[in-house]
Amino acid sequence: MFCGSCGHKTESIECGLKRRCTSSSCAARFYPRVNPACIMLVRHPTDLRKCLLGRSKGWPPGMWSCLAGFLEVSESLEDAIVREVSEEAGISVDIERGVDILGSQPWPIGRNQSCDLMIGRDSGGVGVWAATAQIAVNVDEMEDIRWFDLSEVLEMLATPMGTVGKKNLPSQVAISHHLVRRWVDRLTALGH
Repeated sequence: MFCGSCGHKTESIECGLKRRCTSSSCAARFYPRVNPACIMLVRHPTDLRKCLLGRSKGWPPGMWSCLAGFLEVSESLEDAIVREVSEEAGISVDIERGVDILGSQPWPIGRNQSCDLMIGRDSGGVGVWAATAQIAVNVDEMEDIRWFDLSEVLEMLATPMGTVGKKNLPSQVAISHHLVRRWVDRLTALGH
């Protein structure tokens, strides 16, 4: 990476939190870009016990997660949800039912030495409502996407990452895990 002020090379400082120009006459400091991204649990339009999970190319075998994507310039989180779910799964989502932020998670080593900020979207603890159930996987974006029943998700939560021949979810360090766990806990509390 090069300095935007003088064109000299830059170096990483403060454990990657900043970059500094290597020219002693400049020594400008730069902060990595933060890329906002939404991550959402999409629930089935008619079956409370089903949620939509996807598999990205290059992930460890058996790992499934919530759908996610980066916000475009001047795009709201709600618009990003609608666009990303449509692009990846060919499914329309119903934002009118309401969507709340569950929390956020920084990914400090994102693309091009930037920081990604994952913003977890939730709708009353049960996920973003799908308006349609028919999936059309965009193979340029995802390896596979499908509806998972609550019983399958419970088994996935109990399966450690990397278990050969088993489906699993990201570990507890990922916001995706907490979106799924919250959905499961709410359904279990309701007696589903």
